[in-house]
Amino acid sequence: MYKVRRAIESKEPILESKGGKCSYQDVEDYIGYFESLYDLMEAKILNVKMTNGNFGYYVEEAYKNEEIKDYIAELRRELDDEELYIGIEKWAKDNLPKY
Repeated sequence: MYKVRRAIESKEPILESKGGKCSYQDVEDYIGYFESLYDLMEAKILNVKMTNGNFGYYVEEAYKNEEIKDYIAELRRELDDEELYIGIEKWAKDNLPKY
């Protein structure tokens, strides 16, 4: 997951198909991890404040990244599922502290 995080933070291309160093599976693992954390917060298994404190920055940066947004949008179209990865979107929009 470090490769994806590093690419996002450095503003470099992410996916190999776009000139980056990460595979589609790398991106799936990265955003899928945060999607799972969101589900656990929604189920009140994880504390929202603590989870935000540890992972919120990474979720926000991934959500703001145009390549990640495009990747999710394309998957939603291909799979005809507008709810796909909705957790990461909700987390970034609703649960992060407003700066």
